[in-house]
Amino acid sequence: MTRDTPNPFKDLPVLQKGMHWSKAKAAMILLHGRGGQAQDILSLTSHFHRNDLCYLAPQAPGSTWYPHRFIEPLEKNEPDLSKALALINQMLSILFKLGYSSSRVFLLGFSQGACLSLEYIGRHPQPYLGIIALSGGLIGPLGEPLDSRYHGSLAGTPVLLGCSRMDPLIPFADPGKY
Repeated sequence: MTRDTPNPFKDLPVLQKGMHWSKAKAAMILLHGRGGQAQDILSLTSHFHRNDLCYLAPQAPGSTWYPHRFIEPLEKNEPDLSKALALINQMLSILFKLGYSSSRVFLLGFSQGACLSLEYIGRHPQPYLGIIALSGGLIGPLGEPLDSRYHGSLAGTPVLLGCSRMDPLIPFADPGKY
């Protein structure tokens, strides 16, 4: 495929930056937070110092992926949550058709985008190139048994979880409590 090949993401609300997808070593899907914009999260790429990646940032409708806090019951965030997860799935399906494997794809999310990326990989475990979740967590009520929702393995996938204890939207919990 060449640079003249039609944009495979043209029908999706996705901004692109970095190396052209046909020549990149890997791709990174970047998911913005509530109230954010795809362009905002793409600004992080200047700090990565990687010119061999294709960066893809989808835009959430109305700048929010789902309406309520991530610790609410899943059904409170439907149908928006399912639509957002389907968009990530659609983007990955396109990348896979272009010859990428999951081991050539990073997912990075901030805040609501971090929650969405973690929820996606929890539901679709496979060896990704890496997961970066900044100020987020799995979607659903605190203390909910995770083994009922997530099956499979992320073995070999590097994961970076970053958050401050002072984040007012993420409850700090004693790890021994859950």
